[in-house]
This record gives sequence, structure tokens and C-alpha cells, in this order.
Amino acid sequence: MTLTVIFAYLFLQTPVLAKYSLQCFAILCLVFWFLQKKRGKKFFYVFDEGAATNTLVLNLAFLILIGNSNGLSSAFFALTFVQLFFLALALENRLAILLSLELILFYLGLALNRYGLNLTAMSMTEINNLLAIPLVMIFYLFGKVQFQRLHYKTLLLDCEKQEKLKAQADDQAVADFISNLLDRHLPMLEYLLISPEKNIVTINAELELLKKNLNKLLREINHKDANRPKSREEKILVEAEAEILIKAIDEET
Repeated sequence: MTLTVIFAYLFLQTPVLAKYSLQCFAILCLVFWFLQKKRGKKFFYVFDEGAATNTLVLNLAFLILIGNSNGLSSAFFALTFVQLFFLALALENRLAILLSLELILFYLGLALNRYGLNLTAMSMTEINNLLAIPLVMIFYLFGKVQFQRLHYKTLLLDCEKQEKLKAQADDQAVADFISNLLDRHLPMLEYLLISPEKNIVTINAELELLKKNLNKLLREINHKDANRPKSREEKILVEAEAEILIKAIDEET
């Protein structure tokens, strides 16, 4: 990223190359479009596995376009805030802040070439645009940090919610079995046992049905218990990753 800033500055300070700034901007846009099509992504989708390449191309394109059109007083300077938005999302916080400082030096260098050492000749609009670069970057990073923290905390809550739903499903299965036993099987057995000799066949059938339902419940519980360690390990892993990420975000902030 630093090399892109240096290259853009040298490109604009070389008269032979500077007159082709618009053509270079168009070529960089085509390169970006080609890279997106090659990965099967939409033109505006920059935050994928190729985010580093996308950010390099976009950063260089913005610098050449804005720098060639009077820098801080450029009619396209508002695109700098779009550029900062992409950089804040695609880069680590420290790198994004470092690059914003490099952008200040980039535009300050262009101003020196334009006004010489008499920087007091800079207009108030140019000074405000220069000071806005780090302020806007910090604002974007603050928003990104808040979003990341909320996202990873949501992962923790979703994981805990899934565990609660699984526990409730197990409790409901046992409750349904006990309710069926008390409401149907036991009253039926009590009635049949009044005359056991006459109802021996029905009693045996009722007992077989009861054992069948009980074995079915035990198989379901055993199956869930067999899979529970894996789910538990996944839950611990998700929680650990989320907590590490939240801690890293807090430390970086």
C-alpha cells in the first residue's frame, strides 16, 4: 500500500506520465473489473479473498485521478472519503491509520509542488480537506470496531441459544413419554390387571408397546449424547474464537 502511494506521487510528478492520468485511471478500472470477473464477483464487491489486490488497484486509481485534478482542491476530492471507507474495511486498523497518514503526506507533497514552501497560500478548503483525512478514517474505524464487537457477541448468543434449544428438546421428549405413560399406559394396565387371566394377551401387547416406546426414547437420548461432545467442542471453539476476536478488537482499539 505504501508503494502505491509512492508510485502515484512519482507518476504525477513525471510530466511524460502525468498527461496520461485519465487513461491510467481507466486502465486500473478495467484491471479491477477483470479481476472481479475472473473470481466471479460483482464489480462493487471488494471484500473477498482478493481484497488486498482490489484495495491496491482502487487506492492507486483514486490517487491518480484526484492527484491529477489539483489534489486537495480537486472536484473529485470527495472520492477520497469513499477511498478511506474501502481502506478502513479492507485493512487492519493500524494499517488503515498508517495509510491515512501517508495520504496526508501525499497530498501535502502535491501542495508543496504547487505552492512551494509558502503553504500559507493554501485555501481554507484545502486545509480542511487535509485535516479531514485522519478524522474520517478514525470515524470509519470506530464504526467498524463497533460492528465487529457486536457481530462476535451475536455469535456467542446464537451458540448459547442453540444449546438451550437442544436441552429443551430433550426435556420435552422425556416429558411427552412420561405424560403418555401416566395418561394412557398405566390406566390401561390397571384396568387390564383386574382380570389378568382374561387379558393376558392384551397385557403383554401393552407391555411390549411400552418397552418399544421406552427403547425409542433411550436410543434418541443416547444418539444425542453421542453427538453432544462434538457439538460441545464446536461450541467451545466458537466461543473461544469469538472471545479472542473481541479481545483483539478491544486491544487494537
